Amino acid sequence: MACVARPDRGNHFLGAIVLQDDDTVEIGQPKSTFVVDGQQRLTTIQILIAAIRSAADQMGLTSLVERTQDLTYIDRDVTQPKLVTALADAEGFTMVIGNTVAATKTSDEPTHVQAYRRYSRCIRDWLATQPDPADALTRLLDIVTKRLYVVVADLHDHDDPQAIYERLNSGGEPLRASELIRNHILHRCRRQGIPVTEAYAQYWESLDDGAWYVRAPGSSEADIDVFLRSFLILETRSEVPERQLFPPFRDYVAAHEDDLRGMLTRIVESAALFRRIRTGTGLLPHERRFVDRMRACGIYAFMPVVMHLFATYSAEQRRPALDALESYVLRRVICGKPSRTYPDMVAPLLRALTPDADPGTVVFEYLSAPGRGWPTDASVRTAIETWNAYDHGRRRLAKELLLLAEQQYSGRHAEPIAFAPHDLSVEHLMPQAWQEAEWPVDAANEEQAQAERDARNRLIPTLGNLTVITPDLNGSMGNRAWAEKYPALTGNSRLRINQALPATFASAADIRQRGAFLADLIVAALVPPPRAGRPRPGGERPGPGSSVSGLGDGDSGESDEPEPALAGNEDGDDPVGSGDLLDDADVDTDTDTDTDADTDAEADVEADADTDDGRPDARGASPLGFAAQIRAALAEAGGVLTYIELAEATGLPRWRIRRRLYHRTISGVSPTIKEGMIAAKLKPRRPTT
Repeated sequence: MACVARPDRGNHFLGAIVLQDDDTVEIGQPKSTFVVDGQQRLTTIQILIAAIRSAADQMGLTSLVERTQDLTYIDRDVTQPKLVTALADAEGFTMVIGNTVAATKTSDEPTHVQAYRRYSRCIRDWLATQPDPADALTRLLDIVTKRLYVVVADLHDHDDPQAIYERLNSGGEPLRASELIRNHILHRCRRQGIPVTEAYAQYWESLDDGAWYVRAPGSSEADIDVFLRSFLILETRSEVPERQLFPPFRDYVAAHEDDLRGMLTRIVESAALFRRIRTGTGLLPHERRFVDRMRACGIYAFMPVVMHLFATYSAEQRRPALDALESYVLRRVICGKPSRTYPDMVAPLLRALTPDADPGTVVFEYLSAPGRGWPTDASVRTAIETWNAYDHGRRRLAKELLLLAEQQYSGRHAEPIAFAPHDLSVEHLMPQAWQEAEWPVDAANEEQAQAERDARNRLIPTLGNLTVITPDLNGSMGNRAWAEKYPALTGNSRLRINQALPATFASAADIRQRGAFLADLIVAALVPPPRAGRPRPGGERPGPGSSVSGLGDGDSGESDEPEPALAGNEDGDDPVGSGDLLDDADVDTDTDTDTDADTDAEADVEADADTDDGRPDARGASPLGFAAQIRAALAEAGGVLTYIELAEATGLPRWRIRRRLYHRTISGVSPTIKEGMIAAKLKPRRPTT
């Protein structure tokens, strides 16, 4: 409109538009072109022309109405529009171009209709100020058709639209690969004779829901792009770079063009699984906690592995794998290890996780290989002491770690306490803006006092000075002295880690001590990496379905258990738990013979010597050693127990029972298989003479 008032003003450049020819058009039909970049600009111009047409129609300007129709329709019969929008926007755009917008505005009108009404109102108000409305409207249409310029880039089949788009729009809204993939699949459906509207409604419409376009915390991509990459990796068992999703997906579609409906069905089913995992819907409590902790870490590279574990294995089978993956990621995040190598690890893991493999063994051994960098307990403890857990991007993870410590401290027999995400917040024990009036510095001289002040300020954001409480409780305490905060915390919080807070908490040393307490709990709750120098179980090869490139010894670390590693038997058979799960339940796979059976006397001696790993146990240590507890549970059951049943009977950690059965290091006990899981039975004992 400004250009109409100022004919001397120059032309307006709208930027670059990227197009790609449609190779499915039949002879005799109008040429069809895909708009890779420029959809919004072209749609806006079409809506503006429709508003001009409406004004011309009301003024009786027939020739002007015909000009607008030539600009919006291919034919004079006004049946085929020049621009076809995405199916999700088709209803509103069709109403605007087809001049079927209702005279009365409704509350739920499509966006395109709302834009049309606004343009119509602006044109109507502007024409009311013009001395010759008919001439002004004609000149406005001339401006739209003659003084708006674009640069058009035509792509060939081998060009990557996403890469070209990003070069042209380095500072603008990124082009989602999902949009290119959707358009390409629907384009191939049309080529195969599948009605586009039917394919969209049946398969893709649910993926255009707004929830799919939300970015998860710590992610640079919307969920829809994360899902499509995960799906493609699962289907191809090959790496898919983050910025190059469309070209390999286009190749995948080409390879499945003979069964597009089958491919789309797999996409829909995988999308449902992805959303289930992402939202925690229908997951077991420990699986929801795993999802929450991975989200808190901002690590999504392993999503294809997680989806495969859920799709292929039972809840009991996949739990050890999820535990190992959780430990690996959490420990590395706490220790500040980079995540750039994670995408490279996904495809080898997927290739190793065959249906008959033991997923816990495969994942644990792959992550334990040299160079994988699974931090040791000592490394995690050291990192927690100085780790800035209150940094803006880490508070969610700090909350999950504090709740992990709470879970470990409470023990398996305590009643669970469920919290909604907004119920608890991460808060400081010693305030960030502490004052010496409430938090006095006890030092012999000024030099020591300043050292204490500096140490406090360094440790204020560390885990040792943080806890989780309700926002209301935190607001009531403010920055008060510990003598006032302590009774408020212990009197109102149900969390046991808050009940265990010390009555005296007034120095940097107190923060360090509590940090060490929390570190011990966190370390005890996470599956430990293998200790250095221990050969991989099973000799030189894993069991069937467990072959992974790079499997081997773990990186150096402290020893969590004084157990020797035992190789496979002399005949070269794979050890129990290596992935060769027997079909028949209760089939003994022990290679020991009666001549090697323990005597009662030997077992009694080892029961005293074979204790747990020496970590402090908040629930109180059992008077029996590890092996003695296992033997007692088996004796009471009078038969074979899986490692899960043993954990339930003894209260010992599942992963520790499972690993020691795997390595055959529980005296007086033979590993076996029950219900497809590693299990245990008592060895026969010879009477002493």
